[in-house]
Amino acid sequence: MGIEPIVSDQSISLNTFIDSSPILKSILAASPVSIVITAQDGSIEYVNPFFEDMTGYTIREAIGCNPRILKSGLTPEETYEELWQTILAGKTWRGRFVNKTKDGRIYIEEARIAPVYSASERIEHFVAIKEDVTALVEAQRVADAQRRELDSILDTIPAWVFYKDLENRFIRVNRAFAEASAMSRNDFEGVSCFDLYPREQAEAFWKDDKQVIASGRPKPAIIEMVTLRDGPHWVQTEKLPFRDENEEIVGVVGFSIDITNLKSLEEKVRELSITDELTGLKNRRGFFARAEDLLSRAKRSGMSCLLLYADMDDLKTINDTFGHAAGDDAIRELSALLRDSVRGTDIIARIGGDEFVIMMENSHAEDYSSLTGRIKAAVAARNAEPNRDYFLSVSIGISIFDPNSQTTLDDLLRLADKAMYRDKLTKRTESDGSSRS
Repeated sequence: MGIEPIVSDQSISLNTFIDSSPILKSILAASPVSIVITAQDGSIEYVNPFFEDMTGYTIREAIGCNPRILKSGLTPEETYEELWQTILAGKTWRGRFVNKTKDGRIYIEEARIAPVYSASERIEHFVAIKEDVTALVEAQRVADAQRRELDSILDTIPAWVFYKDLENRFIRVNRAFAEASAMSRNDFEGVSCFDLYPREQAEAFWKDDKQVIASGRPKPAIIEMVTLRDGPHWVQTEKLPFRDENEEIVGVVGFSIDITNLKSLEEKVRELSITDELTGLKNRRGFFARAEDLLSRAKRSGMSCLLLYADMDDLKTINDTFGHAAGDDAIRELSALLRDSVRGTDIIARIGGDEFVIMMENSHAEDYSSLTGRIKAAVAARNAEPNRDYFLSVSIGISIFDPNSQTTLDDLLRLADKAMYRDKLTKRTESDGSSRS
């Protein structure tokens, strides 16, 4: 490219001025960035030595030329229009050019260009400070590409993946986590668990993080609940320390799998394991699990409890006379009558073929008459219905739990069972006496 210098008295006076100031000249010469001073019309009046290193043009070649000698054609024209509008308005312009060196190498420079005023407050010169940022831009491009690749990999993982810093702030999450939370990735960045979740949950999450950070060891198989916008979810999480290139821990990486459906299935299986299939009441295992918890609460709070033991009379006769299907119907009927006779908070279970137990929290001996009265009235009303093949009958025994005693659940069952057999024996005696008369 041919260069046609533009010679003016202003350029000579500017260089003469710089040459006359050794300190200023030394500062400009030692600058690690390119410095270009132009006249108001854009012609170059001064460049420092670093300009030569960056562009390949010597100082002699540059003086008098327009900076367009560096133009590559790759910078949008809008950039130049914005530049001139800004500096002619007396403001500093900041931006980037895609320029070309003397030997044709394309490079990117970061520039700041500002107007210089004369004593009469007229714009007389423009000074530009420029830096070659090609390597920085390329490094950023590579980093962005690597980040996109990493995000692409993370987004193929169905688990929730997240990275938090040492202050419990989210740095990055993958698509699965963002979508499950009905949030964008940007919504997560820089916020902590305490900004997103109920305090009790956030404290549990942060406690796990601190353990991982302090120990430097992973914490696997954390089963925890997290409340999202669509409600609570159960997740299984593994947390690992995240280290920098110096092996210093700088955060925590977590992987979470939503196990809500699995938890629901487990709960259904557990519920089936403690439920009597025939009646829908608790079975023996279910009764003992709940009753032991109830007794523990009663001991702590000083409350009394009532345990009722009920046994169906003459089930064998029903089975022998009408068949086992009728016997099953009789058991279901009696279980429904018992269920309707107790409170929703009471425990009712079928613990044997024809044996039922009821445990009432915060109940006393005087509640016995009320409960047995309701049961007997319900049985009598059922038996009074027309067209019944068989009658229902039940024997009942009761025991009372004293929170100040050392009575166990087995003791209560044994005492209630004995009382129930006394009731059964009494009814048999009365029945025999009635038959003899």
